Amino acid sequence: MKYILLASLFLITSSLGHAATVKKVNAAKGLVTVVGNEGDTLKDGAIYCVHISPIEKECGSIIKVKAAVAVIKLDNKKAIKQVKNGMIARPSDGSATSSSLNVLSTQPTRIYTALSPSPLLPFIFHSPEYVAPENTTPSSLWKDGGKISNTLFGVAFATTFPIGKFGLTPGVRYRKTVANEVESNYDPDHRNPYIASSTSANALGVWLDFQAYRLGFGERSGITMSAGLDFDSSVVTFKATKKDDTGTTAESDIAKATSKLSVASLRVGGGLDLVFYGPFGVTLGTTVLVPLAASSASFSGDVIEGEGRGATETADDLKKKIDHKKASFAAELLIGTVFAF
Repeated sequence: MKYILLASLFLITSSLGHAATVKKVNAAKGLVTVVGNEGDTLKDGAIYCVHISPIEKECGSIIKVKAAVAVIKLDNKKAIKQVKNGMIARPSDGSATSSSLNVLSTQPTRIYTALSPSPLLPFIFHSPEYVAPENTTPSSLWKDGGKISNTLFGVAFATTFPIGKFGLTPGVRYRKTVANEVESNYDPDHRNPYIASSTSANALGVWLDFQAYRLGFGERSGITMSAGLDFDSSVVTFKATKKDDTGTTAESDIAKATSKLSVASLRVGGGLDLVFYGPFGVTLGTTVLVPLAASSASFSGDVIEGEGRGATETADDLKKKIDHKKASFAAELLIGTVFAF
């Protein structure tokens, strides 16, 4: 028993010999000033842990040393509010690292709500424009009115679940293109009646990203790099309507079509989270997608012939003019808010 007590006393006194005492706390800046014992060597960049309780400690790196006085930068502002003068700070046993500008060993769960415009969609389609035929049996009533491959309207919701220093991010997204409407003559060289053709699309997407790297700064802010898979299901809607501004001819639809397509893509992206008010902040990110395959393609069209023009126009021809297919390259942005806890 005598030897056990002597050994215990030796361990305690040795530990105290390397301990420093908290003398000043700047909670706003996350700084703790400590004073070491005579003979201690405090090194710039060393990791020290302030022992808040017997089982709780908060660690950080020494950013300034002068003689036996050192300043420790703690990034956990919630914990630093519990640090008081007189508490003990000891060198890390090697299990703790500073979270300041470092690859975090742990990270917060994050919830994102953001706008998600797409400079390039993972699918493309065309807007057919009606052409008034000059004979009774035309080969086609449609020409290409322009390709549509981007949209400004998109919203997204995602959550990052930390897995150690990594993370897993499932997300869901909705996008819609503004209807592209073109007007053209119904009869050659006659303004009334005329055809108004409208083409638009909406798409619902889901994705799963693996966060492979996160450079953290501050308690919850950080820069993230990730990669994953994206699945996007789009529906293109086309309608051509005969109109007459004079009211002589009744308005009627001459063609309708719906095209559906699902695209699977590989995604690689990065983002910046700036958490500046408690758990709330802003997020900015960009993702590049490489469409790999298209599936679940379907098309339904109803073309109504009139005025003795014949029945040469078919749904297959309209399908070719819409040309709904996967793109070769895609990109999207993320601009919104983040809640980290």
